[in-house]
Amino acid sequence: MQASDTRHTLTVTAENNGDRLDALLALLFPETGVRARRRLWEHCTITVNGVPRAAGYRTQTGDVIDIVCPCRNKTQHILPAAQAEVLCRTADYAAIFKPEGLHSARIAASPAPSVEDQLDSLFAGETPPVLVNRLDRPTSGMVLAAFGSHAAEAFRKFEQAGQVEKLYLAVVLGHMKAPVACRNELNMQNRQVTTVLPHEAQDPLRHTTVLPLRALPAESMDGQKTTLVLAAIHRGARHQIRAHLAHAGHPIAGDCVYGSNQADGTLYLHHFKIDMPGFSCTCPPRWPLWPQWAAGTACATGRKI
Repeated sequence: MQASDTRHTLTVTAENNGDRLDALLALLFPETGVRARRRLWEHCTITVNGVPRAAGYRTQTGDVIDIVCPCRNKTQHILPAAQAEVLCRTADYAAIFKPEGLHSARIAASPAPSVEDQLDSLFAGETPPVLVNRLDRPTSGMVLAAFGSHAAEAFRKFEQAGQVEKLYLAVVLGHMKAPVACRNELNMQNRQVTTVLPHEAQDPLRHTTVLPLRALPAESMDGQKTTLVLAAIHRGARHQIRAHLAHAGHPIAGDCVYGSNQADGTLYLHHFKIDMPGFSCTCPPRWPLWPQWAAGTACATGRKI
């Protein structure tokens, strides 16, 4: 442990005997949800009685849980966090722009900035909404927030009924010449990498449909053949679009997990549009070459993006 690290310790009582480790951490970080607590494993060392344990480990009375997290470095003190922006809002929902590199949700015991950290300032003078969906840190675009538990529950019901459509723009490697339907089941047990399984997902809301929009000029991506595509999902899973596209032979440009790094460090995946009952919002990407790429590009409906 370094002198600058932060440490949290908890001893399991009889009342919590048998609880999952990720659930028990709510005692240390009461303002975080289970997703945020599970992300601790990506940034901290978590042991039980000195032995590293996974999130699903069942604790026992007397266990000593130890969490050591690296402190914020000097650069993080100096550099300002990327700023989120409110794009669209109604009485029930707000669509918020999340820049690439900014976390969606607050990470327990981590100083990394997030959209969630900025909700109070974005909605100053009112009760801030709660996030009801997330984007990976390197993905840009919209995250949705709900004003109150009633609106959040309504969103979940819309999702379960297939009434929420999320459209993403992506630049993929290779020339995709025809639409692709990615129906494979996903295994998300490993939080770092989602595995595409050989069989079809039984839930059609977990499928990804991809429409190629246009081949991009080779000079746009360091001489690589690339295609601008529109990907549609209804109930997103972790890394769903990224894993499905890589499995289809067209990894996203800049995806260092499922493909390879891009020279400019950008992951070319952007949540472009959301449609659901009573709410719709569109957010064009802020990629430097986007105006050039968008010119003359049409969706299947014939509308320009």
